[in-house]
Amino acid sequence: MVLNSGTAMNVAPGTDVRIESPVVFTVQSGAVLVNDGHIAFGALASLNEVAGSPVVGAGTESTARSYPSPLLSTAPAGLGFSFTTAAAPDSFIVERGHLPHLNNQNAQSIARWYHVRSGNVAGLGATGALSYDLTELNGIPEAALRIARNGNGGPWWPELSSTVDLGLHNATAALPDSLGWFTLFDDAVISTTGDLGARNWVFQLAPSLVEDHLTIRGAERIENVALFDAAGKLLQLFNGGNATCLVLATTALRSGAYFVQVNNIHRLRFVKP
Repeated sequence: MVLNSGTAMNVAPGTDVRIESPVVFTVQSGAVLVNDGHIAFGALASLNEVAGSPVVGAGTESTARSYPSPLLSTAPAGLGFSFTTAAAPDSFIVERGHLPHLNNQNAQSIARWYHVRSGNVAGLGATGALSYDLTELNGIPEAALRIARNGNGGPWWPELSSTVDLGLHNATAALPDSLGWFTLFDDAVISTTGDLGARNWVFQLAPSLVEDHLTIRGAERIENVALFDAAGKLLQLFNGGNATCLVLATTALRSGAYFVQVNNIHRLRFVKP
């Protein structure tokens, strides 16, 4: 099944397209697929987008799969997010969209996002490689891309500790067992600090300009916290004690920029004046 170069296909708002057959739907270079509705890929169908011709539009693509065994670099339906897991995901749903998200710093993500759910939310041990097309960068330098995760699609997008492969055009990170929404932001404007009264967050740090202490609060329990300087040198490790609030003394720190990494995933920045 091919959308040929020089041709266009439009899926209108409110339209559902379901591809069930054991088929690869290829969007060739120079073809345009504008999806303002919903395209669902069955268990034997997949999408192949040639570089430079990704699906665009305000709609979504999705697939629901059953995986009785752990995954190894598996990209459900070819939607561009591959997963390796320590345990079988059981049911697995991947949804993808193409409109940038706005975070709590009024910064836009790339023009690609994912919502990932699994029937197994205990001990999944997932690592994900989120792929993107260079036409979707939305003005963000590729080397500055970092994966951000959101628990409910709101404006708070904390950074995951991720690496970018400029050759493969993807970013890789360890993912929480609860999974969630994922996209890529510029590392310089990614959600890192916020009002402790705000909602839609995983971990928050305040104040962002510290004097003698800083406070970390979590919507999840804090297992451990690592303190780094701006160059990435590990300065100190803290045991979170599985509490949802942790206060760290900062009086001994010199003036400069620092960041903490919570539960080996979530990175939050602060400055000591």
